[in-house]
Formats: sequence, C-alpha cells, structure tokens
Amino acid sequence: MLIERIKTLCSQRNITISELERILEFGNGTIRKWLKSQPSADKVLKMAQYFGVSSDYLFDGKEILSKESIELANEFDKFSEEQKNLIRRYILVVRDKEVS
Repeated sequence: MLIERIKTLCSQRNITISELERILEFGNGTIRKWLKSQPSADKVLKMAQYFGVSSDYLFDGKEILSKESIELANEFDKFSEEQKNLIRRYILVVRDKEVS
C-alpha cells in the first residue's frame, strides 16, 4: 500500500521514485526497500511534508484535514451556490495554469 501510494504521488508530480529519493536526500533504493521493511518515522514525515499529505495518508489513504482546510471548508459552506460555482471555476483555472 505505502509503495503504491508513493508511486501515485510521484506520478502526479511527474517524477520517478529515484528522483524523489534524490530530492529527499534518501539513499538509492531506500523507498523500494520498504516493500520488505518499515520506513523510519523521520523519512515518512519528510515524504509527507514534501507531498503535502499526512503520514496517515501515506499508509492508509485516509487524509487528515488540516485546521486550515477545515476553516476554508466552513467558509465555503457560507457562500451561495452561485458563489460556490464561481470558486470551483476559479480553482479549475488556477489548477490548469499550475500544470502548464
């Protein structure tokens, strides 16, 4: 599960596992070794921070929302449907520009 989730996150960033290891200053093959052994907590934390996810997400796919995310969701709920649709369209525009 952990390795598959890492592969997915790497794919989303258009990087390989080897590139990720270099970026995070892990030794060559470190991540692949996790198929047979457990990673250290500091490596998991470093990876979670790099991808902007929780360490729980890396292991079980359950994302724990940050306080900021919860506050934004609560603010979003206060908007009218028309305002929400405008925000959704803006997010799509911004997301497309990040990918380009």
